[in-house]
Formats: sequence, structure tokens, C-alpha cells
Amino acid sequence: MKLSALAAPVALITIFGIGPFQATAKPFHAQGDRNLVVAQGCPPGLAKKSPSCVPPGQAKKISRGFVVGDVIDIRRAHVVSHPGRYGLSNPPEGDLYVVKDGRLVRVDGRTGQILSILRVVDALLD
Repeated sequence: MKLSALAAPVALITIFGIGPFQATAKPFHAQGDRNLVVAQGCPPGLAKKSPSCVPPGQAKKISRGFVVGDVIDIRRAHVVSHPGRYGLSNPPEGDLYVVKDGRLVRVDGRTGQILSILRVVDALLD
């Protein structure tokens, strides 16, 4: 089967995207989306949520029972004995990592004062 003299050039034009068959989509910067919300390493749908970058299921689990500066009873919390399993290095001297009400927090080992709330945890890993 022979290709006609016109079929080969039309096929090449179509394959390489030159001529009247060229794509006409606007580049991203020209699409005019001025309300784009971006958070590093976060999908656009989660970046718009409040709190940002937290899946809805985890956001519901976050209790508002304590904040940084509150004092908790360490005996009623799970003390993390293997911080590496949570992706953490050893805590600073005198501090502890504990899981309290489903949240991983860093506390002062003597007073039980919450120094930082790190993240929500779904399961105890140690």
C-alpha cells in the first residue's frame, strides 16, 4: 500500500505539532487563576482547608483540650521510648516526647509543661 504524496507530509505535521494542528492551550501563567493557594508539599485541596494541609479526618481528631504552656500529668500520657519510630531524634536534655489525647507533644520532664505540639498520631508505635 502506497502513501499518497500528500499523506506523508500531513502525517509529519500532525506528529510534530507544526502547522494548523498545533496545540492552542494557554500556558499556566496565562490562565488567570489569581486565587491559587499553595502550601509546600501539600495538595491544593488541602492547602485551602482550615487547618491547612491536614486531612479532614485528622482535623476532626484534633482536640482543643490543651495548648502550649499548659501543664499535663505525664503519668496519664504515653511516654515515647523510641522517638525514631515517629521520625524524631532524641529530645533535648530534660524534655520528653509523649502522646496525649492522640497528639505527639514535647514536654518538660520535670514540670510536665507542654513545650510544643508536634502532630496528630493515629497509633502508638512503641
